[in-house]
Amino acid sequence: MILKMEAIWIAKPVRALSQSEVDLWSKTEFEALPVSQTLAWAAAAETLNGSGVLVFSPSRKITALFLVSGLAAECVNGPVLDWNSISTAADLNEQVSRVVYALLQAVPGLEQVRLRPRLMSGQYEFFKNSIAFPVGDLSKAQTMVLDLCSGFDEQWLALPSRIRHEVSRAKTAGVTVAQAQVREALPEFWKRVMKFYQERSLFIPDRTWIDSLLTNELSPLRSEIWIASHEASNSHAGILVVHSGKSSHYFYAYEEKGPNCPNISLNSCLQWEAIQGAIRAGSTTYDLNGILHRDHQMQGGDPDFKGIDQYKRKFKGREIEFHSPVIGFGAV
Repeated sequence: MILKMEAIWIAKPVRALSQSEVDLWSKTEFEALPVSQTLAWAAAAETLNGSGVLVFSPSRKITALFLVSGLAAECVNGPVLDWNSISTAADLNEQVSRVVYALLQAVPGLEQVRLRPRLMSGQYEFFKNSIAFPVGDLSKAQTMVLDLCSGFDEQWLALPSRIRHEVSRAKTAGVTVAQAQVREALPEFWKRVMKFYQERSLFIPDRTWIDSLLTNELSPLRSEIWIASHEASNSHAGILVVHSGKSSHYFYAYEEKGPNCPNISLNSCLQWEAIQGAIRAGSTTYDLNGILHRDHQMQGGDPDFKGIDQYKRKFKGREIEFHSPVIGFGAV
């Protein structure tokens, strides 16, 4: 079975590779790690209730071999990237993101993906210091979690007074919040999310990867979309929440305010509804899905985040090591 992303990227089980595909792939390998060795590792994984999945671009300049076992996948060949087209951190992150998103289409429901950049390669330091996801030094990758109470009233009082004020003020102004079915709402939601991110020059993938991840019946992840509206000013906002185990994660969001929208926070209303949904789902923590390390705060923050970090910090949760329900990058 071959699965494609944007009709370009291909993820394919190793056992289904033809000899011509193996030959094409081997031409992109570094001499220090020949294709025969990585294919041998994939064969060994098959005997350990695992499987090998190969991700490659049509030019074969970018390839990654993943060993998949249960809900985790580990890259064993680098990955091999097109370094001639990488000059900035954004270039690197785009290539790595496309590799991982293609993998997630082939194996929906993965909870962890580990990368293994070659320690001896000339690009290792750039890779380690430039990747947007935590690699190697996880102390630089933080997130903020809210410990959830068992009841809504208790949880409401546990929120910072500023958040409670923003929620109450928005609802008094006429903001309404409704839950939408993910399968039906995802296309329009993702279109608005992409517009929101692109206007702020933030990276956002096409919908195909997350569509298969969240709507696949075999996925262990549960998800929901909440939509807030202020009809008087034609203002809208949406939030996607993913439940994994005993934790719920604020995943993606957008906010579109009309020109006559009063000074209200639609997103704070959404977060409160999502937190209540997390309690109903049996979660014990609500993860705000990444914050900047304190080093950035001491340096005045990071303007590239366009206020997102400051918004998350208003909730005053516990700062812990980053963990994503979908992707967790690490290096060994």
